[in-house]
Amino acid sequence: MELKGISAIVTGGSRGIGRAIALLLAAEGADVTFFYLGNAAAADEVVAAGTAAGSRIAALQVDIRDSRACAEAVEGIAERCGGIDILVNNAGVIRDNPLAAFDDDDVRIVLDTNVTGVFNVTRAVVPYMISQRKGRIINIGSVSGDKGGR
Repeated sequence: MELKGISAIVTGGSRGIGRAIALLLAAEGADVTFFYLGNAAAADEVVAAGTAAGSRIAALQVDIRDSRACAEAVEGIAERCGGIDILVNNAGVIRDNPLAAFDDDDVRIVLDTNVTGVFNVTRAVVPYMISQRKGRIINIGSVSGDKGGR
């Protein structure tokens, strides 16, 4: 895979699968910016690992539940990179409780992150991909969407 000259955004890129995707895209030559919510130490580790390997990788603290924050982050990346070529919607949360034990905040956080967050970032990226007449959007889901833990 040769991704030189390609810009990529990975949501939820500081840990787990998102981390692996961000580092792989960067190792293949993409200019990667990943979003993280609150774990700055984990984000710094990913940037350090990618930079040590000679890759172009950056972290941005972005709450994907906030449409304005998504739009501003994507605009900055597009200006810096000259466009957006790849979006990997990876960020997600789970609240593992029996249905009767879910409170309103649990439901709101899960839906706002896993559904609205994907919409917010995708909506911000699409105008750049349309004007470029190219782009790829990859949505990643969890097996928890098929079968819950409890």
